[in-house]
Amino acid sequence: MSIKKIINFILSLIFPIECLGCKQEDIYLCDDCMNKIKIYNRPPRFEHPLTYLKGVVYACDYRQKLLQQAIHYFKFRYVQELSEPLA
Repeated sequence: MSIKKIINFILSLIFPIECLGCKQEDIYLCDDCMNKIKIYNRPPRFEHPLTYLKGVVYACDYRQKLLQQAIHYFKFRYVQELSEPLA
């Protein structure tokens, strides 16, 4: 068994992988919770006083708690498994 596998095993015991929404094991964002994140078909107009931000388009409202938590885990806890669902 390689050192990397041993380290990953120990980390999974200390920090188990579970869905951020429903706590289902072995996945960070299950399909049911992913479907709870509202994605805009037609993004609302982005209004901001800074003129260079006129071309900004967004797909989701960041005020959704589950989305905030997923982005936080991806950015600051380096959970690479969230890159695909967030993309």
